[in-house]
Amino acid sequence: MTTAPTLDGSVSAAATGSFSTASLSTTKTNDIIVFVVYNEQATQQTVSSITSSGCNLALYGAFTGVDPARPGRYVSLEIWWGFSSAILTSHVFTIAMSGTFDDGGYVGFGVNGVANTSSPWDSSASFPAHGTGGTLTFSTIQAHDLLISAFASSTNNTPASNANVHGTSSQYDSGSYPVAWTQLANTSTAGGSQWAFMSVYTGATSATIAGLTVGPPATMLNPAADLAFVGGALTADVVVAASGQSFMNFGPI
Repeated sequence: MTTAPTLDGSVSAAATGSFSTASLSTTKTNDIIVFVVYNEQATQQTVSSITSSGCNLALYGAFTGVDPARPGRYVSLEIWWGFSSAILTSHVFTIAMSGTFDDGGYVGFGVNGVANTSSPWDSSASFPAHGTGGTLTFSTIQAHDLLISAFASSTNNTPASNANVHGTSSQYDSGSYPVAWTQLANTSTAGGSQWAFMSVYTGATSATIAGLTVGPPATMLNPAADLAFVGGALTADVVVAASGQSFMNFGPI
């Protein structure tokens, strides 16, 4: 019986100015490695590369630009990925940035059970999903997916610990989709002149999804529009390309 991919180890940290190396351990072979990285600064800064011995990562999707509710603050929220055939033990990843940032954070994790490790992403034209504001809507083509969503902000309001970014099921398109969201990590820091926080969530599916809308509850941020987000879905099914679309999109969006 086919099931959605599963998480296999994680690492997360917040930082000011630059990132130190990230040390990730996994327990299984043939994992997709994913890093979600966020930063805010008075000038635009982005991830230049994420490298390691035997497992360099490539960009999957990103939101870059002015924070919608904080004029003069530029943000970048990016998803990078790669493949590791071996179990990782305190494996060091180096996150290189285009320049010094004010505040930022990263979440790295392994995902096991992907059908095609060279073409692991659900091929829906919805992905990589990206944008700003309070909600994100997407659809899937494959049934057995591990959905990934990341919300980030340079707000000066501290998010509640373990806040449910995606709210209740009544906030979904119909409330009936088989998605149980789980917070993987929540990072925040005010080491620089502003706050920076990021929440990364995953959710497993057992059926295709059409027009699912997710977003944070109004109580999490003030204002709720002070958000950037990206999303994608790793699949346990054989990827079928959508019409007019390649299997993967590595470029910035």
